[in-house]
Amino acid sequence: MSSQTFGPLYREHLLLNAVFEDPEDGNPPRPATYPGSMPLSFVREGAFLVDLTGATYALLHGGPASQLAGAAFCGRTLGVGECAFEPSLTGDASVNAIPLCLRTGDSEYVLLDPTDRGETLVAWLGFLANLEQDGCAPYAGARVESAQGMLVPLLLCGAKARDVLADYVKSPSDLPRAGRVAQIKLDSILCVVAAASLPHAGVDAFLVFVSPAQATILWRSFLSFQEVSPAGTVILDQLVRQGLPWGEAASSLGRVEPGHEALSAWGLLRPGSDFIGARALSGPR
Repeated sequence: MSSQTFGPLYREHLLLNAVFEDPEDGNPPRPATYPGSMPLSFVREGAFLVDLTGATYALLHGGPASQLAGAAFCGRTLGVGECAFEPSLTGDASVNAIPLCLRTGDSEYVLLDPTDRGETLVAWLGFLANLEQDGCAPYAGARVESAQGMLVPLLLCGAKARDVLADYVKSPSDLPRAGRVAQIKLDSILCVVAAASLPHAGVDAFLVFVSPAQATILWRSFLSFQEVSPAGTVILDQLVRQGLPWGEAASSLGRVEPGHEALSAWGLLRPGSDFIGARALSGPR
């Protein structure tokens, strides 16, 4: 069985007797739950570990990638080494998706979205990257492609998440602070770590990107902590919906138009009108 079909941690989930979701369109099957799963309230006492293989995981890169990101996302402009939740709007100011966006280079962004809106986001970015009008192609050279099969994304979140990661580094200060991305070694395993947060839950959330060859080692190591419990898509959906102020909107399958006031209140809207949907946001509703 190939890692692209089942994900590098598929056998680990089988060993834990995970119950899987029905896979969609050839995507890797994702564990929905595990026997004896901890309740959502455990996030305030320990930490959940989630394998995000199968979630929308994409790479935006190429010369004009930063210009495309600036047009496609209405959140704050990211510097290299920063991360944030970034809404993508259509021209009428409805939401495509609100992924976590990591700027990992001058012209490189990693996008991760565990909701069903992720595929819509990838299609929209692909459309913009290939946009041409009157002989002008503003984002020619930018590419959007799946990052499945590259690094394995693991989510470690909860009250004890930072304490667990701190056990792997020389000093807790080596870990990135909220909104930052860093390349660090967890023991001897080189990882990319992004620090976010779940504001409504009041806990830390770390995305740990590890090579497929070392994913099993790190997965087992994390689960060796009594404070860490594996979680599947059932808990993940609850975390998104209840841990983020915009969680319900981000998870909804229907049309979502939060408007200027809500996006601003959520801290997801930058000043100005240099992004797609800005005119509709400022106009009459």
